[in-house]
Amino acid sequence: MLRILPAAAGTGIIFRRVDLDGFTVEAVGRNVARVSYATSLMKKGVLISTTEHLLSAFIGLGVDNAAVELDNLELPILDGSARPFVEMVQKVGLKAQRRNTFGFLHDAEAMRNLGLIRGASAENVIVLSADGILNPPLRYEDEFVRHKVLDLIGDLALLGRRIIGRVVADRAGHAMHTALVSRILRDRSLWEETSGEAAVEPALVTRRLASGVA
Repeated sequence: MLRILPAAAGTGIIFRRVDLDGFTVEAVGRNVARVSYATSLMKKGVLISTTEHLLSAFIGLGVDNAAVELDNLELPILDGSARPFVEMVQKVGLKAQRRNTFGFLHDAEAMRNLGLIRGASAENVIVLSADGILNPPLRYEDEFVRHKVLDLIGDLALLGRRIIGRVVADRAGHAMHTALVSRILRDRSLWEETSGEAAVEPALVTRRLASGVA
């Protein structure tokens, strides 16, 4: 079960485990947990797994504040893209507020042992083997690239602010994305906060960031 509910301006994106008395985990960099196969959040031992597609959908739609309720540790995979989440939000609409998985077949067992991809099937993932794609066709010729960009946008949403800047990702993944988030958040000299015509909610204007994230 997953429900997306409105939240007050300034709340940001929060996840609420209704199976754990409504325990709340904020979608911010300090709560990033396991990042091997998906971007997960953890607070006081409570895990929220596979958040990147929903967070990417929120960024693309301009959703800055929302409460996401779920009754288990992993968000539903649905069709493996952000589209179902986008359609869910578009169906109910947005309100302006003011404030002054694709993967390799040989990885599947390891991921399931971590409690992940429990909703994965040949209908919502692209399965790769040493011989190529096992369940074609692709929806787009560049679907792999699109999915990597989807993950990147969702991971960078953990900054808690929109980025006014240019992001270049070279052979990146969840671990590198979240390491970048951590570096930006701990080094105030790399960015400044702004508001106004450039953004409805406060945003980050990034300054030049040297290569690497260590």
